[in-house]
Amino acid sequence: MRTAGWMTAIGFALALPAAAKACPVQMNQAFVEDVPANGTVLIDIQCDGASCLEGELPADLGVVDLTAGGDVAGTITSVSIDLDDGDMRIAWRPQAPLVAGHVYELGWQPKLREPMRDFEPSFEALPSAQWKVEAIELNSALRVQSAGKRVTLEVEVDAIGSPELYDQYAMRAAFWSSVEEPPVLSSVHERSAFREFEARTAAYCYRVELRSLIDDATQTHEACMSVAPPR
Repeated sequence: MRTAGWMTAIGFALALPAAAKACPVQMNQAFVEDVPANGTVLIDIQCDGASCLEGELPADLGVVDLTAGGDVAGTITSVSIDLDDGDMRIAWRPQAPLVAGHVYELGWQPKLREPMRDFEPSFEALPSAQWKVEAIELNSALRVQSAGKRVTLEVEVDAIGSPELYDQYAMRAAFWSSVEEPPVLSSVHERSAFREFEARTAAYCYRVELRSLIDDATQTHEACMSVAPPR
């Protein structure tokens, strides 16, 4: 069982001597996290640069209650895919809340392109989450590149100011400058979203929609941030 959040890949570069060994090959992996009893079960698939799931998605995940025995009815409510790197998230909602303290197991196990880490199909139902979507706090930052006109606007979920979320939310975001019309919201696969602007304008805006996977309630955040004119 895993309790880690939705993982984010961080890119970096190192200066290595010519004789240095090659970096190890990253392995494709899938995992399911422990979940609040009143929440949505999330199966995350992380791929090394391209879609790695082999075969088709099932109509149902075949969840079994290992503690009490018996099948658990539920529905796959969404499948989101990151087109850049092939990462995937499958959301499955039980027909009735799970039982806190019980251990469950997925009957379906994803087959990924090799190399692949072993998949652990079991997860535990945690005490029900009591927070509301309004409790999720956001951080925003506007960065202006010292040379040139490039500007980056980023918004992220505040992991410290927000309650323990267990990734029980979905996020959509849109960014635009003061000379653009607001675009349509797009799904976000990480805890943060950003956009780089090539030209400097008077202000940059964002709209973020957060949806609770506990009760489907939504909350929208919108703000504009100004940029001082170049000297």
